[in-house]
This record gives sequence, C-alpha cells and structure tokens, in this order.
Amino acid sequence: MLAKGHEPSEDIVRDPAVTPWIDDYAERLKALTEPAWLEMIENPESRWYKEKDEYKKLFTLGKRGTGGQWQT
Repeated sequence: MLAKGHEPSEDIVRDPAVTPWIDDYAERLKALTEPAWLEMIENPESRWYKEKDEYKKLFTLGKRGTGGQWQT
C-alpha cells in the first residue's frame, strides 16, 4: 500500500505505460544535460569540479540543520 494521498495517484504508478514514458523522458533529459554537466565537473575553475568538496557532498546523505543547511 502506498502512503496516503490522492487515491487515484496509485493508478498512475501502476499504469504500464508510465514506466516506459519516464524512462524515455530520462534518456532524453540525459542527452540534453549530460554534456554540460560533464564539462562543468571536468573544469577545475568550476564550483562543481569533481575534486571539490561541494561536488563530493552531492552524493552524501545528511539532514537539514537549523537554518536549513544540509549536514552530513
């Protein structure tokens, strides 16, 4: 059972046409965004350079502290 919410929303999740549509959308989005993202993370001048802490923190789980900042 899914979390309580709008009851017909479960129908969307179970619709066999939804998953392929989402997969297709994700692939098209990746084709549009990945080249720019790779360019940013390969550039040492970018704040998102793959060796900088800010980039590395994208992939860690944490919680929001007081003031709304993420804490690991």
